[in-house]
Amino acid sequence: MKLRFACALIAMGAAISAANAAELNFKPLHANGLYAVGEKIGWTVTAVPGATTTALYSYSIRANGSTEIGKGLLDLSKGSADIFTTLDRPGMIYVTIDRAPAPGPQPDEAAQINATLKAVVAKKNPKLEPIFAKYPNLCLISQPCAEKPAVPAVLPPIQAHVAIAGAAVAPSQI
Repeated sequence: MKLRFACALIAMGAAISAANAAELNFKPLHANGLYAVGEKIGWTVTAVPGATTTALYSYSIRANGSTEIGKGLLDLSKGSADIFTTLDRPGMIYVTIDRAPAPGPQPDEAAQINATLKAVVAKKNPKLEPIFAKYPNLCLISQPCAEKPAVPAVLPPIQAHVAIAGAAVAPSQI
């Protein structure tokens, strides 16, 4: 019973991946999506021929749909990129792929931008100088000095991602 359920999930994941991934192809290390405990799990990702893609995608790897065990960027500017992980116990692997956000300024650049903006704003409105002095860490730009948003408690719906991929690790032992 458990094995049938796991295989149904893999089949469902493959169907969803194909439906949502109109711009990306995934070639798994194992065509059937089944792996042994401790075995390398992975996919080679390429753009679909003729598809309009961005060069950068972000991915998140979750064990059993909840615990994040890896994340990174896929750079398809050279044609392909790989996603790899392992799992040290039986379970399911769930990978979501999204368009990577546009890169923002580096922390030192953001600090310089922020300092310049404060000087310009204070010159225009001198009443703000005491506020800037009282709050030296006040950030006038949103990145990267703003706090990172909290991770949502609920994962976004499958349709919100560019693509998903899944694999089962020792499904008969789940």
